[in-house]
Amino acid sequence: MEWAAQQRERLANTLRSAGPDAPTLCEGWTTGDLAAHLVVRETSTAALGIVVPAFAAKTEQAMTALRDSEPYGEIVDTFAAGPTSWVRQRLDEAMNLAEFFVHCEDVLRAGDWDGHRRTLDPRLEDALWDRLKPMARLMYRRSPVPVALYRDSGDTLVAKRGTGGVRITGRPGELVLHAFGRPTVADVEVAGPPDALAAFAGAGFGV
Repeated sequence: MEWAAQQRERLANTLRSAGPDAPTLCEGWTTGDLAAHLVVRETSTAALGIVVPAFAAKTEQAMTALRDSEPYGEIVDTFAAGPTSWVRQRLDEAMNLAEFFVHCEDVLRAGDWDGHRRTLDPRLEDALWDRLKPMARLMYRRSPVPVALYRDSGDTLVAKRGTGGVRITGRPGELVLHAFGRPTVADVEVAGPPDALAAFAGAGFGV
């Protein structure tokens, strides 16, 4: 099983365990909203609004319609079944590994879960680091200061070039969470000059 498929299964199981009304780290979303988002993202042209703000209202309408018309368990089952198109199947690892990992943590870290901080397989950490490499510049594009990511093993990744910026250190999974706009729950250390830290703290991250 590839890592994206593994994280899809883990996320689906987490959604089932949580039920449709549990909180998530996605502002304003319950697990029911998140499940609908995941299905619309993979099955509907309305998903364009996820990346194009002008179409965001259509995406929200599609999510609401799905959430209100189908039982939660069936929506989760549709997500768990995975992509049906050949193209999406081929792109599953590249498109979905980080997304599914982050959304699973969105549920786990928002709720009252025993042992909600997962101990990740080192091979999964490697896979998340590999996915972060081509995404880092996009995720930190709004940073007003240079950004460098430091893996706990010592590997480095420049997200925004320059000097006098910030250095973010942590395990790959935690770095992915930070890059996806979850700085308050990501177990990372952010260091740098005081003026750079202040500017960086006010910036938004993620897609």
